[in-house]
Amino acid sequence: FVFGGWDSSGRVNDLRMYSISAGTWTDLSNPASGSPPSPRDEHAMAASGDFLFVFGGWDGSYEGDFHTVGPSCSSSAPGSFCQLESWSDASDEDCPAGNYCSGGGSLPVPCGAGYYCTVRAATETECSEGNYCPAGAARETGCSVGEGEYCPAGAAQDTGSECPGGFFCTGQSAARVQCGEGYFCPVGAAKETECSEGNYCPAGAARETGCSVGEGEYCPAGAAQDTGSE
Repeated sequence: FVFGGWDSSGRVNDLRMYSISAGTWTDLSNPASGSPPSPRDEHAMAASGDFLFVFGGWDGSYEGDFHTVGPSCSSSAPGSFCQLESWSDASDEDCPAGNYCSGGGSLPVPCGAGYYCTVRAATETECSEGNYCPAGAARETGCSVGEGEYCPAGAAQDTGSECPGGFFCTGQSAARVQCGEGYFCPVGAAKETECSEGNYCPAGAARETGCSVGEGEYCPAGAAQDTGSE
């Protein structure tokens, strides 16, 4: 096979096949559908099975496109052959935002609810805490929630969930914050509550826990450990 090149008129994009046994050339320049690559030279070309592949070349500037041309039938009867029928541009294209492309020639797949997919995404990315991602999302969108609510990771809608125990949710941020040492945060807390005297509260406590102290000792307010003070 010979495709394109340069003749006395300039660069060309014709396709011809030479039969070694018959010693004849066949013009395959007018397939039934598709558009051949632009007239060019310095390109690479290879045949595999029933398909031809053309990559790159110079058509006034160096190109990096990739084209294929394939047959009009899957098999031919004795005395006939499958005519090369359709050119197609097989160049890689960026996977569009809101979709992911796992490779191997697969078509774009829309991102699922609770995930987002930027341009050229190969996999879905789970929506992070404080954000929501409807199906087909190209990016995360910050949640709008009330006090005592937050948006969990993987949220698909702008709907707040009740703040879990051991955390507080101010409503100014859609993400939860772990309760600090010496404080406790029951379910639905919008702020931390200081641990009362006689109790202790380690970081992330959802409730107070009574101290166990000896004679002459006590647990002061805001205690983070089960350790008595004089």
